[in-house]
Amino acid sequence: MILLAAVCGIMASAEEKKPNVILIYTDDHGYTDLGLFGIDKHVDTPVMDKLASGGALMKAGYSSAPQCVPSRAGLMIGRIQNEFAFPHNQSDAGEGSGRMPRIYPKGTDRAGKPVLTIADRLKKLGYLTGFSGKWHLGPSNNSNPKHDPRARGFEYYWTGSMESGSTNLTLDGKTVEHQDRKGLPEGIANRVILQGKYGESFIDFSQAGDKPFFLYLPLYAPHIPLIKKSDPYYQKFPKLDYPHYDNWRDDRRRMGLALIKSIDDAVGGVMTKLQEHGIEENTMVLFASDNGAPSKMGRDDPGLPGGPPGTRGGVWNGSNNVPMRGEKGSLFEGGIRVPMFAYWKGKIIPGTVIQEMVTTLDLTATTLKAGGGVIPEEFDGVDLLPRLTGKASKIKRPEPMFWEFWHTQVVRIGDWKLWRSTQQEMLFNLAKDPYEINNRIQSDAKVAERLRKKLDQWSVTLPRLNKSDRDASEVFAWPLEGTPAGTKPDPRYLLPYADPKPAPYPAAIKKAEKPKQANILIIFTDDQGYADLGCFGSKENQTPVLDNLAREGTKFTSFYAQPVCGPSRSALLTGRYPARSKGWSMPASEITFAEMLKEVGYQTACVGKWDVSNRKAIVDRMPNAQGFDYYFGALGANDSGKSVLHNNNDLVGTTDDMAGLTRLYTDKAIDYLVNQRDSQKPFLLYLSHTMMHTIIDASPKFKEKTGDNLYRAVVEEFDYETGRLLDTLDELGLKENTLVIFTTDNGPWNQPKYYENKKGHPKNSIFWGDAGPLRDGKASIYEGGIRVPCIMRWPGKIAAGKTNDGLMATIDFLPTFAALTGAKIPDDRTIDGVNQLDFILGKSKTARSSYLYNPGSASVQTRILQGNAIREGDWKLISPLKVGWFLEDAGSGEWELYNLKEDIGETTNLADKYPKKVKRLQALLKSSEAKLTK
Repeated sequence: MILLAAVCGIMASAEEKKPNVILIYTDDHGYTDLGLFGIDKHVDTPVMDKLASGGALMKAGYSSAPQCVPSRAGLMIGRIQNEFAFPHNQSDAGEGSGRMPRIYPKGTDRAGKPVLTIADRLKKLGYLTGFSGKWHLGPSNNSNPKHDPRARGFEYYWTGSMESGSTNLTLDGKTVEHQDRKGLPEGIANRVILQGKYGESFIDFSQAGDKPFFLYLPLYAPHIPLIKKSDPYYQKFPKLDYPHYDNWRDDRRRMGLALIKSIDDAVGGVMTKLQEHGIEENTMVLFASDNGAPSKMGRDDPGLPGGPPGTRGGVWNGSNNVPMRGEKGSLFEGGIRVPMFAYWKGKIIPGTVIQEMVTTLDLTATTLKAGGGVIPEEFDGVDLLPRLTGKASKIKRPEPMFWEFWHTQVVRIGDWKLWRSTQQEMLFNLAKDPYEINNRIQSDAKVAERLRKKLDQWSVTLPRLNKSDRDASEVFAWPLEGTPAGTKPDPRYLLPYADPKPAPYPAAIKKAEKPKQANILIIFTDDQGYADLGCFGSKENQTPVLDNLAREGTKFTSFYAQPVCGPSRSALLTGRYPARSKGWSMPASEITFAEMLKEVGYQTACVGKWDVSNRKAIVDRMPNAQGFDYYFGALGANDSGKSVLHNNNDLVGTTDDMAGLTRLYTDKAIDYLVNQRDSQKPFLLYLSHTMMHTIIDASPKFKEKTGDNLYRAVVEEFDYETGRLLDTLDELGLKENTLVIFTTDNGPWNQPKYYENKKGHPKNSIFWGDAGPLRDGKASIYEGGIRVPCIMRWPGKIAAGKTNDGLMATIDFLPTFAALTGAKIPDDRTIDGVNQLDFILGKSKTARSSYLYNPGSASVQTRILQGNAIREGDWKLISPLKVGWFLEDAGSGEWELYNLKEDIGETTNLADKYPKKVKRLQALLKSSEAKLTK
């Protein structure tokens, strides 16, 4: 008995935790008219602003329809209303025009089954249900209340659009028999305040029992009829003077905003009532409008809403949708994107701003889930609570959102929206173009096809019982036409996006040009360690620019170059292993990615260390002969502390200013971007720094900062100079369309044997880099010699802030660039690289199953190291090594097998433990080596 009582107590406690829910639904309330959006300084909504800022503001909130009746039906049922044959105000789903069906009609997916409202469902979950305001889904006071709120799950109610209505509540929180009430009670200004007061009354009444409550508060405003000029809200609201409106429109706008102010006060009254009862923390408040404002854009005056009484635009309600295109009845953003927010003190994270799509159907699903229900499979909305409470960073939406109204249709998936009528289609990227200015139907044909297919699949499932005799694309033609000539700029409508200034509303829809080819910027350093950057683990070097580049892009942590300078550069340029491309001795017959890209209209530039022409001025093997329009730099290394510089094929001179080399090359790269490139063409810029190759040096201000750690000074100066280059991209407006790749040619010199034998380095300086957890360094085929840091950024294309451990190498750049640009890969030779475009864009896993480490005769001087290795997945097999000259880590002198996922430092040889894997990888290595001779 004691145990049973305890269990009952727990169950009762769980029941008490169910939240109250208030769902506030305004009427024809335009996107402009929530003060928190900051679009119009005259909008006065402090209560709603406080709730939205104290909870979650949905900047891309949508109603399910651009018209009152279907929008409300969708909200009540939790489904796109077209799916139960209720697409517009005059719909007859078998029970009379404008009456929301009680049974799914024939031809629907649930034919014959009951159509349940959210109130029906919550009643079954133990909720007390209340209603106050505009019903608009059938008769709201009929002798047979089959279609009014009483029969659709609401126990207590005020059903009245205007001053008069029907109720079973008094204004002091008591119940009465169903009765009619006429006129405004004393002290109540208008219909909105009256509806709010009945909502407060229901809250008072609900506290007499122990049930959680659900209150649906559909406030009838700012829908016409307009506020009376005798109304205190109108009289107290300041006169307005918009520079693009005449006096009549100024006054109409004042009337609309005065009525919206009364909405704010009604919401404030409800919130005060929650606080009085101490239940604010246990009440979730959801707010949205049923559709956009009916701007009624006439042509009596160019491009302005409304018109004199009696004209086509004479019924404008004074609300606005600026800057969104279109109005109520239109499936452009102005018709369906609406003010929306959620508030739940202590549960929803204050200050949450949701940029992704949210729909009114999500409010239904979220209400049901919060009330302890299970979201039915047929619902089109999703539970927002994980996103609202911070448990999820994105809304999980398995299906697109669809709209259909008066022969127009829309689908939105992610950032993309496809709009179509019987005459045309348009595609918009709403993340970049929320005002729907650029029609991308041709420029992004593949995206359009994907959305079109989804929309077709949904459309054929709909019952066709209520075909409208009107066509929205004709009735609301002005959103298609744009603003007539002579229209004054609207100070709330700011264009272009990049440099916004007041513009006439709305701008014409433009045909988007085919997207420009992406620019490509490769920043290639020399002898830099895997762990030299903060974002790759350095605790010493300060690299804020590259760390930020990693935050804006993706880090690739299993990225490979070649073991030494020349071979690494020839592999990068040609997409071929150095055994083919010949490293320092790269022949003129090799085809570089610069030559390939020039064929598709790219302008090409190389700045810095070349190192593939045997460090000699052999003209047919220099950059200008290998596809680069412009070249400035040194053909070889700076081992002697000097660099011999060329400008194109001309010798410039020799410099021993190693401290100024990083800045010099950065200056030349910036000068190319600013002064030399053709802004009408895409560019490839290959910036191949000499640093951190010995002999290193840095400018005085960086050396002063880092003391005797010269290597750190060089790294930090390189980071700073990279910041100047990236800032130039920003200043030129090139950031968004530029693929930036940072990587290095090989691992760092970090072997003491090299340090002891090499002369000419500054005293008391650390001149080698940090390989971090990796074994060995430059010239080695252990990971420290060939695994290098890599960061790629392409805003909106490459994921930001991600780390990817998939296998990739510099030899993959050439085929990847071909896929990116449409260039043709050379077909008269073997290309060892693979197309990794989908991989770097996050659309697939790596396209590379294996990678060959081949520092043999053609790629590395045999006096440094002999031996090969192969990686497949996480496994790496190394042949017996022989080292000389500067290297000293020859390993075991036998076959070595490592699992790099578990042992990145190659510390435990697993060859004896996995002999079958060794044998198989030996065969794969032998086969791969054989192919290199073909």
